[in-house]
Amino acid sequence: MIVQIIRPQDGLPRATGASLHALANAIWPPEPGKSVPTLDEALAAWKQQESVHFVIGDDDTVLAHALIFRREVSTLQGALMVGALATVCVHPGHRGQGWGADVVRAAFDYLPRLGAEVSLFQTGVPRFYEKLGARLVTNRFVNGKNPDDLNNPFWDTCEMIYPAAFDWPDGQIDLNGPGY
Repeated sequence: MIVQIIRPQDGLPRATGASLHALANAIWPPEPGKSVPTLDEALAAWKQQESVHFVIGDDDTVLAHALIFRREVSTLQGALMVGALATVCVHPGHRGQGWGADVVRAAFDYLPRLGAEVSLFQTGVPRFYEKLGARLVTNRFVNGKNPDDLNNPFWDTCEMIYPAAFDWPDGQIDLNGPGY
């Protein structure tokens, strides 16, 4: 199937947004007692962050998805623009067809259009991304916009960059915002 590129700021069909919202909430259900953003809140957030969505679907049903957006992080060497990869998922009934790799490759291919040479992301499945040319990084990550919380703003087990050959800086990385 073909990967569609959708920019919510240019208009996202509500049915497609609803399908994406439902898929993400099915893959990552909220913790007990916590609520998830409404569809309207999710659509507003996607527009605000100027995210670009890579979708494989059928009519208005999203079967595979990845999104990427620009994020300027602070390193010991100065500011660095990264492509923030997030919400990579495939509908459980459609896994094993390579669609996850397809949407991630499309997102990585889009990096130059974002004005970024590297993507920074978190994952619990590093082998999947290593096969696509990414590598693990071991920096300390913080959110300088929340100085009272010194914990890593990423919640997954691994942080990675793409491409693996990128000259990634050592030392602390300030995400300048929450994890994604």
